[in-house]
Amino acid sequence: MLARRAGIGPEAFAAALEETGAGSFQSQVRLPWIMADDLAARFSVDLAAKDVRLAVEAAARWSVPTPVAAAGLRPGRGQRRRARPRRR
Repeated sequence: MLARRAGIGPEAFAAALEETGAGSFQSQVRLPWIMADDLAARFSVDLAAKDVRLAVEAAARWSVPTPVAAAGLRPGRGQRRRARPRRR
């Protein structure tokens, strides 16, 4: 963790987050896990993508552009492209 390397203790780091815009329900739930080096997956990428897709679809129905979110849903994002065999 960056804060640890910078010499900031876990309690000071948590307190600083709570006093800024970074403080949230999710930080309250997840920060103790992070500070304990518990980085286990608790929410799948597939579920996160579903949530983004639903938000992009809702925005589109109301003609609200969401270019960054929509770009993240395009096929192939986060995947390595395979080289196609050359034709002879």
